[in-house]
Amino acid sequence: MHCPLCHSNSIHLYANTLGSDYFECKNCSYVFKDRSKLLDSVVEKSRYDTHENNSEDQGYVDFLNRLILPLSERLSENSYGLDFGCGPGPTISKEMSKRGHHVEDYDIYYANKPELLENQYDFVTSTEVWEHFYEPAKDIKKCWDLVKPGGHLGVMTYFTPEEKEKFSNWWYLRDETHVGFYNEAVFRYIAKELGASLEILSRQVVILKKDLS
Repeated sequence: MHCPLCHSNSIHLYANTLGSDYFECKNCSYVFKDRSKLLDSVVEKSRYDTHENNSEDQGYVDFLNRLILPLSERLSENSYGLDFGCGPGPTISKEMSKRGHHVEDYDIYYANKPELLENQYDFVTSTEVWEHFYEPAKDIKKCWDLVKPGGHLGVMTYFTPEEKEKFSNWWYLRDETHVGFYNEAVFRYIAKELGASLEILSRQVVILKKDLS
């Protein structure tokens, strides 16, 4: 077994809870679910179909504003973006359009437009998506490659509890489609690998910036 993020084989059992083992990589600090417990795509989508997040839900909009507001401050007028993993109720594209930006919606299940992945964008958002990645090294690189030089990648995902003892009862694990977990150390590893500038705005919101060169 190896780490799905950095491919190191220096891993150890982190927790056993909700019928699954969870492992931590000693190299990059990524925590991940036992790969034998991953859902197939049909079951995974059926879980996503139960999500009720949409642009008419002000609570959900307020939640996304934790990224939208600080990201908007870093963008030029009329920027062009992509919401990677927009889900069944695209919201970021609508909210960003109110701020004068144009955002394309992409989702492997709900807006599968592969031609969008052939472009680069002034900014890419990926909210509550990275914890679902089965192949995080590949998928994170895919997100990064979509960003133009000088552009931004905004990510939302909850950081693992600071106290290891709290992990087993962490509410975030109850969603069985959540299979990979991050913290500050993991994002510092990711930023170093990508050659990105890193801003950790909270234990849930991260912005990576690509150099112009």
